[in-house]
Amino acid sequence: MSSRSSIFSFDTLAEFPRPNRVFFLVLALLVCIGLLISKNRVYLETIAPRSMITPVSSFLRNHHTGQAKIIFLGSSRFVSCINSDFFAQLGNIDPAGVLNLSMDSGSFWEALVLCRENPFLLESASLAVINIEPWMFNRNLLHPIYRKPHEFEPHFYTWAEFREKMEIPDLKTRAGLFLDLLWPLSEKRNVVDWYNGLNAMVHSASPPAYLIAPAYHYNEAALRARMNDPRFHPRVISIYHLHDYAFSEQKAEYLRRLVQKLREKGIRVLLVQPPMHRDYMKAIYHNPASKAGYQRFLAYIHAMENDQIHSIVWETPEDCGLDETVFMDYGHFNLVGGRLFTEKLFAEMKRLGILKLDKTSR
Repeated sequence: MSSRSSIFSFDTLAEFPRPNRVFFLVLALLVCIGLLISKNRVYLETIAPRSMITPVSSFLRNHHTGQAKIIFLGSSRFVSCINSDFFAQLGNIDPAGVLNLSMDSGSFWEALVLCRENPFLLESASLAVINIEPWMFNRNLLHPIYRKPHEFEPHFYTWAEFREKMEIPDLKTRAGLFLDLLWPLSEKRNVVDWYNGLNAMVHSASPPAYLIAPAYHYNEAALRARMNDPRFHPRVISIYHLHDYAFSEQKAEYLRRLVQKLREKGIRVLLVQPPMHRDYMKAIYHNPASKAGYQRFLAYIHAMENDQIHSIVWETPEDCGLDETVFMDYGHFNLVGGRLFTEKLFAEMKRLGILKLDKTSR
């Protein structure tokens, strides 16, 4: 077949007027650069992270000892209410055997990415405790700080598989995600980001590799600031968490895939909803849309249960023998509250008979 009969060749390019040739050459160059950036998103995220996925993943790569038996996966609420060292102490477990890998704004997809990027984590684990929340299933969730949809934060563009991007129901959004592969506008960064990235490349540095307790657990000023922040008041944050509540099949699918991945490795699963402030729960039950969505969420969780998948749903502190002094806002626990909740959860897990550290145990 001659070059002129091919779909595209330099001969066919030569047939275009010179201005058109320049346009197509520039376009091709831009696409090549865009694809190069797309292929290296993970590297860019590693040297200048913009989400909590990267530090947690880095911690695992640098400090994982292969001894983790129980892993906690969830959002900032799990960060505040699960004290992994205290949990290990209660169970007479080596502290390295209990890892709280929860992260700010973390949900099922973030946990799925964490397990996907660090498969060695699942080789030693025997039990995964997953944080479940009503807002995690809301298709119309608004960011409580920016007060706008935040389904596609920068780390989604970085870590999502092509299949996950193309599964988004909205055609316009899906088209935008596809175009972002060709020229990743989502990778736009400020000067500080680029400086930090270039500096890390020059000095072969890696991002901080640690898991930290929330500042309000050890800093009195941070605690007061959070307690006085109106954005986290139960009645306020419920407006954004429960905004136009519609149960998301896509988000539910991420949970299903996460559980499936864990079960394929023989890991038992416990789904846990820690209690929330009474006013937050009132906001759910007093709004027909959010109440219907919450009931759908509960039905979905209960339908997943079997002899290897369990759930604990506590709506208010009274459900687990606590009171609202454990909170500093709508549902984040103060230091004392976190220890108390850890103790309550440990006791309930023991009562249910799921604190078995051997994968082969039934």
